[in-house]
Amino acid sequence: MYPALEAVKWVHHGTVCFEGNNKVVWVDPYEVTDAAPKADIIIITHAHSDHYSPDDIARIMQPGTLFFTGKDVGPQLAERFGLNEENIAPLEDGEHYTLGNKLEITALPADNKNHPRGSGFGILLRLGDFRYYLSGDTDVLARNAVCDVLFCVCDGKYNMPDPLVRAVAQIQAMVKLPAVVVPYHFSNGDPTNGPRLAEELNRLGIESLVLGA
Repeated sequence: MYPALEAVKWVHHGTVCFEGNNKVVWVDPYEVTDAAPKADIIIITHAHSDHYSPDDIARIMQPGTLFFTGKDVGPQLAERFGLNEENIAPLEDGEHYTLGNKLEITALPADNKNHPRGSGFGILLRLGDFRYYLSGDTDVLARNAVCDVLFCVCDGKYNMPDPLVRAVAQIQAMVKLPAVVVPYHFSNGDPTNGPRLAEELNRLGIESLVLGA
């Protein structure tokens, strides 16, 4: 097992839950269970219903949960849950937050015809000693994102067309290869894309495995 994956507790669609550095961090919680761990931090990358899901947020939020999200989602959160600006940190492409020791959040570019530039973002999360890049809904990976784990969207329908060619080429072009690539966000497209992308990357000598649908 890769040490960087020990903090990854759940992967489903575009959702990833991390537990590490004494924090529980959720990115785009969707179709979570009532038994899911409560969130210290929730990051919402954009407003589409499979990424901003108020019912799922309600299952995991607690008093003091801190939200990081864009200007399109922030007002919706405030109205739905009665939050104020102390609970919601604005996050746009290029913005960076340092939250104590070894916990950092940076928004990275994410865009395509279904997600125009500025309507969403990817995430570079530093948690403990490792860095995680969650691509978000995009056709283009951030080439300069240095990470230990890359979560790469590969549904092939709304994002990353022909991922076995396009995603592979972009991963190979990154300034530093991640220790492991985790295909994610493929359940709403071709469900075979995740396993096939992992297989192709492994064939090319790039470590990859599927953790969820």
